[in-house]
Amino acid sequence: MAPVALRGIEPRPRPRQTGSARRFASFGRQFRGDPRVRRSWMRLFWMAVVVVGIAAGYLVSSGAGTRLLHTEIETQLTRILRGPVEIGGVDVRWEEGLRVEARDLAAYPSPLEDTPPGLRARRIIAWVDLFALMVGRLELSTLVFEGPHVRLVQSVEGGWGGLQIQVPSSYPDAGLDDREPAELVFARLAELDGAAGRIADDFQAADRIVIVDGTLEWIGPPTADGPPTTVRAELLNGIAERHWLSQDIAIDWRGVFLDGIHSPFNFTLGVHRAEGRHFVWSLGIEGIPLAATEAPMGVFSGLAEIEGTLDTRFRLFTDTGGLHRLAVEGAIENATIELQRSGMLLEQDRVELEAEFEVDPVEIRLVRSRLEGGELGLEFQGAVRRPIRSLAPTRIEARTRGIDLDALRRYALSLADDSPTALTISRLTERVVAGRVKSIEVAGTAPLAEWQALASGELRDLPAGFVLGGAFEQVVVRSGPDDAIEDLEGEVEWVGDQIVFRNGRGSYRGGPLPELNAVINGLSAFAQTRPEEREIRRSPPPLPGLGPLFEILRPRDPDALPPLKVIGLALERLEHPIFRWPLEDLEVLIEPLRRGMELTVRRGRWGGAPVKGEVVWFNDPEAPSVSATLTLSPPEDPAPAKGAAPAAPGDRVELVDRHDTMPAGRWGQGRFEMEFRPRPWLPFERATGHVRFEETRIHLDDLDIEVEEQGTFAARMALALDLDDSVGFDTSFALTGARLEEIGPFVALPEDLAKGSIESTGSVNGRVRPNSSFIAELKGRVRAEAHEGTIQTSLPLLFRLAKATEGYNPFANQNRLAYETMDGTFTLDRGVISVEDFEIEGPLRVFARADIDTNPRPATIRSVVGIFLFRKPSALLDNLSLLRSFLPGSERGLFGTYFEVEGALNDPEVDAMPVQTLMSGVPDAIKAPFKALRFLFDGGDGDS
Repeated sequence: MAPVALRGIEPRPRPRQTGSARRFASFGRQFRGDPRVRRSWMRLFWMAVVVVGIAAGYLVSSGAGTRLLHTEIETQLTRILRGPVEIGGVDVRWEEGLRVEARDLAAYPSPLEDTPPGLRARRIIAWVDLFALMVGRLELSTLVFEGPHVRLVQSVEGGWGGLQIQVPSSYPDAGLDDREPAELVFARLAELDGAAGRIADDFQAADRIVIVDGTLEWIGPPTADGPPTTVRAELLNGIAERHWLSQDIAIDWRGVFLDGIHSPFNFTLGVHRAEGRHFVWSLGIEGIPLAATEAPMGVFSGLAEIEGTLDTRFRLFTDTGGLHRLAVEGAIENATIELQRSGMLLEQDRVELEAEFEVDPVEIRLVRSRLEGGELGLEFQGAVRRPIRSLAPTRIEARTRGIDLDALRRYALSLADDSPTALTISRLTERVVAGRVKSIEVAGTAPLAEWQALASGELRDLPAGFVLGGAFEQVVVRSGPDDAIEDLEGEVEWVGDQIVFRNGRGSYRGGPLPELNAVINGLSAFAQTRPEEREIRRSPPPLPGLGPLFEILRPRDPDALPPLKVIGLALERLEHPIFRWPLEDLEVLIEPLRRGMELTVRRGRWGGAPVKGEVVWFNDPEAPSVSATLTLSPPEDPAPAKGAAPAAPGDRVELVDRHDTMPAGRWGQGRFEMEFRPRPWLPFERATGHVRFEETRIHLDDLDIEVEEQGTFAARMALALDLDDSVGFDTSFALTGARLEEIGPFVALPEDLAKGSIESTGSVNGRVRPNSSFIAELKGRVRAEAHEGTIQTSLPLLFRLAKATEGYNPFANQNRLAYETMDGTFTLDRGVISVEDFEIEGPLRVFARADIDTNPRPATIRSVVGIFLFRKPSALLDNLSLLRSFLPGSERGLFGTYFEVEGALNDPEVDAMPVQTLMSGVPDAIKAPFKALRFLFDGGDGDS
């Protein structure tokens, strides 16, 4: 409540019922039942008032009365204030009641000579309770102190010189334990309610006390280091009131605090009791300057500069459960905080703060707290076991938001020399160029002494078991010479030496990255690696062809297992910005899944730190994701600590810089081994080779594939990933010692079409597109030779050829045709397969040329086929040795014809060709036998 009296203005008493009035009121209530008694009592009351008025007038007008009042007032004030009181002068008058004025009051004299008393006042004004005066007691209804000065001098023992103030009791074993000062503070706060109640019951100087321009001075006990500490509260103004009936109390004072060192500030003090026995205490502080060299905030370590003004208010009350609660709220205007180590500057126009403590006999709980300014916010919760001592278990939970990530990185870097945790954070945030911390959450339990050491800067690392978590967004991390991972966001949790990363999302070169969830153990290993081991010095160009490559490799049946069973990959070095740090000496076991793959990292180095673990990649088109559990170990040759002497040459582990061993443009290299799942169309068992990543191409060198049953497929292959709609394909191969029945389905031949051994060589290049024919854009030549096998004749094309030769072909009705050799040279040209010299040697000899166009659906064929039946040589042919030299196989006899095949490959038209058409329209390799026969039988020239 604001003061009602100012200097030089005498406050007027408010009409109220005094303590004596209460007694008369109680007496009067006893006679309410009888009107005659009530009228008699009222007549007596007014007669007493008249008598008292006459007596008071006499006392005011006579000098003897003045002296009598002077002595009586000193006596009564001594009784009321419970200490010796002297006054210099007294004045009594009737002014809205009996008004007494005393000047130059002095109370509680000091036992020391030439020392001011404990209480002195320039003037006091009091209105006397008339009813108390009637019974011979001087009681006051209103008491006004003008210019009071209370001087509290504390002795070494804790007492107060001259004042009747009880010395606070200490703990019985105060000298036997290590209780913190905070324990005594909270104990005193808990005692305030009871102590204030006792004082209110015992000390009743007046129902209303007014202070005008008062001073409260506290002088501490003597110290060996210098003069005692002095603290003053000046310009004290306020009112203390007690309700005569309910005994409610309201005290509201205002003043200025000074300690002779820091800048003065205003404060308000309130003490209220209403409808109960519990008090509500409030203390308001206004305009505290926070300059570190002038204000009490300067005691906090780690602050290079702090500016602004603090307004705050404390409120102590007792809840319905009987627990004491201390609430704090306030604001800092024009706040500027600069941290000492990092130089990080925090500036806000206004910072709001609030907190609430719960004082429980078992523990002190910080129920809630908040510090907020603009986008910056900080929330705290915690608890400390009682009694509060250095070893008391203390739990702290905190949450911050709106911190600039680059500022956090710089702050961690400033502590990196003293704190392993800060050093690890600085490693993780290397090359972070932008970002925002949505929130940081910390929680942990440790002895109070560890938290105190951490706050003071003596302890640089987090206590054991401390959990650090948070969320971040809009992060940009430079990775590689000219690359960045952008829009990075997610949540982290850090416990001990483990970090858990959840719901990670980001983009790379404009494309979204899979969602990342990872657990990394041994994170501090990054703190022991060298900068050059963590540097990615090469950045491959964009690889838009990865998308179509995965589309091509994806099985058409989504529930089918991939054809590759397992892949063993040994990478000497891989530098790609997406991995954040270089990978070296990596051994990975890859198990393809129906919709992704599982990777087991057996060993390797990531950013210089040894690593192992598991990674699962789900290639869901709608929501791709990566889950990883990795364990890092300290490097064999850790980076020396700052200021440490370099290792001797004989003690240093020489590390090979794989970056220098790779030519320009190459960003990865290694070896691989693959094992295939058995498939009817896939005859391969396992493959080995070397892999190179150069620019936008993946090179598979020395590719050696073991064919099922028997045979080897040797090749080299290159995949170009430079376009987003197709994959460049370039390969050269040699197939040796294989079986045709195994290889046939792999090259799309009908199942069980042919048997026999096969060898083949060739080269093919071009582009392959998803959801289209594999050879639609390929070019190349393939030479194939098969030996000692059979051909199935029940397929549509061969069946029609067999039927066309029925009558002279004894094999026409057989299901399989044996052959000795079968060979041809095939040319691929954008989906068209051409062969000019296809030949089958056996009981039937077949020559053919064909063009098979796979682009339309169904594929079409245009071909000429010559079929010859060999018999036992006739006498004529036996005598014509020259002819036998022109006719292949003619030593066994020959009979046959030629056919034209055209139409859909699965249902072609087959027609016998006239000789004249044959002689002018088919290749020499096919018509050569006919030329010889024509010359022999009809004397033709053989040139047509």
